[in-house]
Amino acid sequence: FLLALVADDSGLSHYEWTGGAVALIGLGGLCAFGVNVTCYLVIGRTSPVTYGVTGHIKTLAILLFGYMVLHQPFSPYNLCGVVIAFSGMVYYSYIKLKEQKEQIQAAEA
Repeated sequence: FLLALVADDSGLSHYEWTGGAVALIGLGGLCAFGVNVTCYLVIGRTSPVTYGVTGHIKTLAILLFGYMVLHQPFSPYNLCGVVIAFSGMVYYSYIKLKEQKEQIQAAEA
């Protein structure tokens, strides 16, 4: 980073650093920190596989947002991927809930 400021040909050192620009950069850093803390908490309370599944949920939400709000077309390839990913998430959730129910029943017995 410091080298980029010293040997800068792109104009970064000539950029007018306003309070708003610095605040937006700081806000971006704060959001990134929040994402990292959230990832740590999700993995700590569940498992890395569950974290991976939640990442796929996010991807599906982005695709559905683009389709429903931005009216981006769905190709058959996209639709097939959404159906497979959603089916996998539903099945994974079913298995996890079934395991939790069995653990509760075993603890009560």
